[in-house]
Amino acid sequence: MTCLRSIIIHTRVRALTVTLLAIAICFNKQTAVASEEGVKPADATNPLAPFAKFMTGEWRLEMQSENLMFTHWQWGPGRHSVLSQTYGSDGGGNPWRSLEVFYDCPKRKQIRTLGLSPDIPGLGRSVSEGHITFDGKTAHGDSEMHQPGHPGRGVRTFKTRWVFDDDDTFRSRLQEHDGKSLFTLGEWESRRSLTLSPMPAVDGPNAKPSAHFDALASIAGRTWISDAHGVGADSLRLRTTVEWIPYVNAIYIRTEAPALPESAQHIMDAYLYHHVGDGRLKCLALTRDGGIYESDFTIESADGLVTVTVPRMLGNQKEMLNVRFELDRS
Repeated sequence: MTCLRSIIIHTRVRALTVTLLAIAICFNKQTAVASEEGVKPADATNPLAPFAKFMTGEWRLEMQSENLMFTHWQWGPGRHSVLSQTYGSDGGGNPWRSLEVFYDCPKRKQIRTLGLSPDIPGLGRSVSEGHITFDGKTAHGDSEMHQPGHPGRGVRTFKTRWVFDDDDTFRSRLQEHDGKSLFTLGEWESRRSLTLSPMPAVDGPNAKPSAHFDALASIAGRTWISDAHGVGADSLRLRTTVEWIPYVNAIYIRTEAPALPESAQHIMDAYLYHHVGDGRLKCLALTRDGGIYESDFTIESADGLVTVTVPRMLGNQKEMLNVRFELDRS
């Protein structure tokens, strides 16, 4: 089944360029108010349920160089996804920020993964896509990493393994297949800490959106309150936070509806990023009802117009959402 919906959003708040993808993608009556037929609510049968053990505190990885990385985990909307963000310094002392998204994809019957990593000296930035299984004790993941700066392989193939020794400690192993053999790149131990580390400072050039997202720079780093109107739905007050993720060239958007019951307030997460493999801007948006939107998108900034067409997978159904944003600076 394929259908087409058009949503036009006008924003008339001075200095608010647009509340962006977060309003339009999530805002139809089925998504914002009730789960659609055929979509299971997140419960004990949720494939992502084992990730609950990551949610308390932070997970620290200390390297031989004594540089520290720490990872924060949080649920996505409806607990159909999980966001993992890692901060700190790499083994050489370079600033580090990376993120990985885990999301349930019923069509593929997989937990899919999207990973964004920073510029590694001599290799450049990378985008990885794959899938993982996790039973709460052991995880096995397979992914392909796009890293055009690699001298021999622009697309690299990895296998990941996690093993929990106890509730507060797990070991991870990363292996790469070079087309001939599988070899281990590294093994690490991460431990839970209930004390959160201070967030590291971000240097000048990386503190603001890159040229790819220049048109959205005025809304990044802020939280916006908007009244959204969608086709076939009543008005709903939305709170949208737009965060620039330094070093990985991405924007994270979180949309909530404070008027809804607490368990239903988190409506959508959206990730906008530059894919180093094909050079295009990409969107991954995940909704409270388990919907998945993935697409290229364009930003038309000269005339104040943003147009996005996003295929959405919801169970075994596919629909096309055509979104147009008109930017009003009056």
